[in-house]
Amino acid sequence: METELNPINLYDELHENRFVIRFGKDGKLLKTPKGNLYWSYNLNVIERTIYDLQRYDKIKINGNSHIVGEPVEKVTTYGLLCTELDFWSNGESIEKEDIHTMLRGDPFSNLAPGPEQVDQYHQWRSIIDVLKRHRIDFWQIQYHIKNQDEIDRLATIIHHDFSNGSNSQKSIFVNLLHVLDSPIASWAITYKEVSEIALATAFTETGEFLFSIQDMVNEEIERQKPEDVEEDLWEVEASKYDEIYNDKKKIIFNEFLDIFNACKKFAEVSAKLPPEVTMEESLTHEYKTSFTLPFPDFPEQAVDDKGQTFFRLDKKTFKSKKEIQKFIEEQSLKTIVAFLNTKGGTLVIGVNERDNIKHIIGVDTDNFVSVDNYERHVIQQISNRIGKSFLSDLISISTPIIEGKHVCIIKCEPFIPTDQQIPALLDDEKCFRRTGPRTDEVKSGREFANFVSTRKKN
Repeated sequence: METELNPINLYDELHENRFVIRFGKDGKLLKTPKGNLYWSYNLNVIERTIYDLQRYDKIKINGNSHIVGEPVEKVTTYGLLCTELDFWSNGESIEKEDIHTMLRGDPFSNLAPGPEQVDQYHQWRSIIDVLKRHRIDFWQIQYHIKNQDEIDRLATIIHHDFSNGSNSQKSIFVNLLHVLDSPIASWAITYKEVSEIALATAFTETGEFLFSIQDMVNEEIERQKPEDVEEDLWEVEASKYDEIYNDKKKIIFNEFLDIFNACKKFAEVSAKLPPEVTMEESLTHEYKTSFTLPFPDFPEQAVDDKGQTFFRLDKKTFKSKKEIQKFIEEQSLKTIVAFLNTKGGTLVIGVNERDNIKHIIGVDTDNFVSVDNYERHVIQQISNRIGKSFLSDLISISTPIIEGKHVCIIKCEPFIPTDQQIPALLDDEKCFRRTGPRTDEVKSGREFANFVSTRKKN
């Protein structure tokens, strides 16, 4: 049984550490056509789904709690995420041989043999440029070429990008493939960032488009024919014909543009991360891979000249793994103290930066039984080694899910001591402050005295 629903009654919600959509008075959870829960770790995707659906006056939801009708039949955020959840999240794939077969019928491997070829080649520049960048000879992939080596190379490239892409990219590629019947165009917009307008323009010069628009124009001419005029006597002026042709072309062009825009937006929101894990390190922002353990693992144990075992990490030597853990914890605690003693800041734990690219590894690598246990451990260390009062007044801790992994975000407000107070200290003895993106120790003696006086309230 189908139920009509005003999409204003769709609500995002955090459910079992995943963002979902509830609907209706009963508060049911929205599902996919295959009966899977409609969910994402990324709140942006769920919010985008609701925004898209709220453009409809009414939506239909069947007895299995999934949407039917236009939002599924068209390329929409709901349909794209459903494809991701129903197919690609289960590790399904497309074989290279299937791509090879589809390439033979691709609109862009079927250049017209007649005079239309000139216009096609001109309007297909965006596609041809992508092929050139991958050293694919456009002329050698055309349908009349018997040697299929170039087609096979292109199939290998497309299959590689598909297999190594994200689930959201797989979903976009497959949905476009279903609508366009073009592996080349689907690949170009999903993985090669060809612009929506360039691709829509290219499709208005494909053979299939030219055939279909001719039928549409003829149907419109027939519709406009007065009832009292015989078929043989009905003619349309050239200017009128051009007007109808251009109107129909504009409609189809905009339909292509809507499809490509929907895919681009889905790609953007799927890849969108909160600012806490995208900002560069600075005076008020820092990343740590782990709070407790070395990443990806403890270093190998070594033996010195005297037969004593030791571990080497960051050009330092340690007698035991316990010493390493204490050292790693101190790196985060020092940063927290420095934030308190400067302008405040945010410490993000669970992000590994390699080659200027940030990788979300999560805090699960610290091997705690649960995220709650992890959070309690962090709170306990801050309380014991920096001070309980800072936790209640100036430090907040959260563990949001980002890209399917828990990340620990510790936000610190600046601490301005009164006349009776001193700056924040680690273990009641060491003082730290931020200097740009670096944490520096404030040495005892005159340096410490000067620092204390500058932090005091006037």
